[in-house]
Amino acid sequence: MKPLLVALLAFGVSHAVARTIIIKSDALDSFAALSETNVRNGWACYNYDNTRYINSAAGGGPGTCYLLRYSLDQIPKGMRITRAEWTIAHNVASTTVHVWRVLPEWGIGACFQYRTTYPKKQEWSVAGARGKSTDRATNPTASGTFVNGQLLTVNVTQDVEMWYTGAAPNRGWLITFDGFALLHSPTHGGHRHKWQLTVTYEPE
Repeated sequence: MKPLLVALLAFGVSHAVARTIIIKSDALDSFAALSETNVRNGWACYNYDNTRYINSAAGGGPGTCYLLRYSLDQIPKGMRITRAEWTIAHNVASTTVHVWRVLPEWGIGACFQYRTTYPKKQEWSVAGARGKSTDRATNPTASGTFVNGQLLTVNVTQDVEMWYTGAAPNRGWLITFDGFALLHSPTHGGHRHKWQLTVTYEPE
């Protein structure tokens, strides 16, 4: 068989078995808000007024950030991740958002002060998961600017590949903001389906 034909057949086979799946917000198995003005409440998503916080809307800013972790169980075993993109759904914004890979384990009771409160209280190395190389990666995985009327999609292939292969434990992402941002909630309301992790993979 001629080399060119072999190459074309190999190209066709490799692309025929590649698959892209969309992991929706239903696969979010952990979520927490880290609010500098409400340091012990992991659901302090939006400061409605001086005395009240709500969780049905998510407001971001220099003092409020979010932890989110997706289960990757929908990706079959024995695959190679070729691309992963994360869509962050926002409502009103004109600020820059940064996506950081979280390093330590966090869970029940996670908030600005603590990364977990049960079965015992464990604080972040720097409150608000601000410790670079301890609470979060030294550099952000991706950054982008929110534009009104458009969803923001960022490339997170590096992180998803590391988590899938076991090179690093899946502790999810921390998203931070340079200025004010109003997000669509990933856990409440009719817009949560817009939070999507799109993963393309193929057999190793």
